[in-house]
Amino acid sequence: MKTGRERERLINIFNLKKEKRRMTERNDKIKKEKRGKKEGRMKSEKEDKREEKEK
Repeated sequence: MKTGRERERLINIFNLKKEKRRMTERNDKIKKEKRGKKEGRMKSEKEDKREEKEK
């Protein structure tokens, strides 16, 4: 049986790991959204240039 202090320490470590994993997942999601927006903007700029050349 763990003493109260050891148990608290283990719970704290577990909670920190869980929070860190949640934050990295959130950051990855935000990065993907930003990348998608940038790619979308780049694609539209390329399409605009193509349209100008065709005219």
